[in-house]
Amino acid sequence: MSDLVVPSEEFDPSEDQNAKLLAALAYAGPFLSGLPLFLIPMIMKNDPFSLQHSKHGAEIFAMNLILGVLVIPVFIVLFIGSLFCAIGFILVPVIVLVVLALVFTPTIHGIILAFQGQNRAPILTFGLGEKYLAGVQMDPKP
Repeated sequence: MSDLVVPSEEFDPSEDQNAKLLAALAYAGPFLSGLPLFLIPMIMKNDPFSLQHSKHGAEIFAMNLILGVLVIPVFIVLFIGSLFCAIGFILVPVIVLVVLALVFTPTIHGIILAFQGQNRAPILTFGLGEKYLAGVQMDPKP
């Protein structure tokens, strides 16, 4: 987990409630049918706080997609196996709980950080959103 540096020194997220709301919205995709809500602050580019959190929201969204692609076939095999043996019956709920923890823990932590006005990456993120979306910057002010 690495701390983020706000690109603009004069910006204070504790004073701007709209920035906090947009930053929290960037993480809300898994709660709202998996919609890519991180795109809203990324397209608007009004403030560096919500833009930084939208990059982390994109990372969490991509991690959820990859996790879903990897886990769904395993879940189907174990579910079919649970009809015939006890080991699948035991492993299915365990895998479901682990996947839910991996999906919702960084999401909830990101929402909490956004509402607290903190510029930190949520737990279980690896900084890939910041690395691969480094080209997404604030629009220059005229």
